[in-house]
Amino acid sequence: QFLRQKCLRSFLFRIQASSDILLMKVVRNLSLHTMNLQGTILSNITANTDSADDINYSSLKTFEREYLSKHYWDNHVSTIIQTALNTDNQELLLEMIGTLCNFTRYDMPRGRGWADMIHKFPLMSFVERLLVPGMAQMDILLEVVILIGQVCDSAEAAALIAASSIIRCLDGYWGENICNEFALQMLETSYRLMLFTETREELLQNSNSVSQIISRITSQNKAVRIMTERCLSLLLEFDRNGEGKIGDLGIAIVNQRFFVYNKCWITGELQDFQKRSSGYLRNENDSESVTTSSTGT
Repeated sequence: QFLRQKCLRSFLFRIQASSDILLMKVVRNLSLHTMNLQGTILSNITANTDSADDINYSSLKTFEREYLSKHYWDNHVSTIIQTALNTDNQELLLEMIGTLCNFTRYDMPRGRGWADMIHKFPLMSFVERLLVPGMAQMDILLEVVILIGQVCDSAEAAALIAASSIIRCLDGYWGENICNEFALQMLETSYRLMLFTETREELLQNSNSVSQIISRITSQNKAVRIMTERCLSLLLEFDRNGEGKIGDLGIAIVNQRFFVYNKCWITGELQDFQKRSSGYLRNENDSESVTTSSTGT
């Protein structure tokens, strides 16, 4: 209903004037709605192809034709970014960044992308400042991590991210004590950064992210393990020479996988042995009890 009435301009004007957080939540939900629309259209397109690799120019034109809200955000992306840069209200900032996280390249102003927004606004320094320890609350940090992955949607944007200190700042948030949700988003963002040469090289050479990703293969959380495997598989593909042989990083990944799988197998075997042993001991105890009872009688 809101999309048809085109109320967004008046919504944003009121938010700028009064920092209306509830109204900003409405705007964020609208952005989530348009992002979900894109996901549904892409799912329908991929359902009619053999694999995601079969999506071609014709499929993309079909997507653009079916995504009727493609230009709904055209005149408002800059307004939302500018408001996020200027606000001191942490709750409003959370909703603003959360809204930006829902924007894809198809929501950008006509003919522009996230790289153009980075050139137009000081987004890199804004993100760097929020990543300084103690500068933002954890829920805002989570949205910032998601935003970094969303912004990295082209080689140009990746080059701008790699030229900043963002990847090195992110490196400081890896740790054993982070929750599964935060770890999952760190992995998702790392995956997107690894898709482009500049950010991938920054991750490999100037951060500790790769070793942290490898360590997540032993996570108790299934979603974290699955995302870790995706990241490691991507790293393996890029760490190959012209003959297809893996390099030192690939060997380390393969060895760690082998260690983890062996550990899981040994653990399973030990558990089975303990179950069989406990059953055997129970049977022995039962036999002894029967013998004692018979002797007593």
